[in-house]
Amino acid sequence: LQVPYSHMFSQPTKQNTRQLQETVKDIGSWAQDACENVLISLVLLFCPDMLSLMERRRVEEIQTKFVILLQKYLNKKHHSCPALSVSRFAGSISCVARCRSCMQSLYSQRGERWAETMTQYTNV
Repeated sequence: LQVPYSHMFSQPTKQNTRQLQETVKDIGSWAQDACENVLISLVLLFCPDMLSLMERRRVEEIQTKFVILLQKYLNKKHHSCPALSVSRFAGSISCVARCRSCMQSLYSQRGERWAETMTQYTNV
């Protein structure tokens, strides 16, 4: 039995591709310095929502530490303007939410394709 890649995974739709490109652009432009860039990257890297994990709780704990570190960094950086710190932190959380939404769109499309393929091959 040979199952071509295209039977398992479809190409992303134009809408998903555009959404992914916009999300990558927004995340790339969010950071204003190297520390913010590293911290937002670590928050995204340790996002347990985007993975099937055996130790989800541990990954959540690690992500929480980086989220707190990011918040403390922004508070210190913008100590003279707390509203800016809050706004920047909210923007970082928005980046995480947009990534989650993007991944859900891509995975739901992949899951539908998987179900179609399995139905096709089990009905043969």
